[in-house]
Amino acid sequence: MGNFGTSPLLHYEIGEKHVFHGLDSYTWSYFEAIEIMKEFKYDSEVRLWWKLKTGRMDTHLRQFIDDKDVMELVNYAENRNEDVVIYVQHIMVTKSDIIEFIGLALRLMLWEELKLMV
Repeated sequence: MGNFGTSPLLHYEIGEKHVFHGLDSYTWSYFEAIEIMKEFKYDSEVRLWWKLKTGRMDTHLRQFIDDKDVMELVNYAENRNEDVVIYVQHIMVTKSDIIEFIGLALRLMLWEELKLMV
C-alpha cells in the first residue's frame, strides 16, 4: 500500500509498481482505472494521482477523480509522446468518518422529507 511522504521532498513510498502498455486512449476512463486497481486487491478507499514519467513530483503531480481528468492525462501524454505514472494513495477510513457520513445521510433524508411536506 503506497502513500506520499514529504520529508525532505514530496515522494511516493512503500508502493508496488505495475506497468501497463497498450491501453486504448479512446476508451480509457476513470472507472476502468478503478477496475484495474481492484484487480490488484486495492479494495480500500483510494485517490489516484498522475504525472508524466519525467515530471517532477512537487510540481507536476495531479489528482484525477473523473473522466475529464483522465482525458487531460491522455491528451497530455499523447501530445508529448511520453509515459505517464499513476500513483495510488490509500485513504484510511476511520469510525468517525463513517459516523459523520451516516449523520450526513440522515440529515439529507430528513431534509428531503421536509421538502415533500411543504
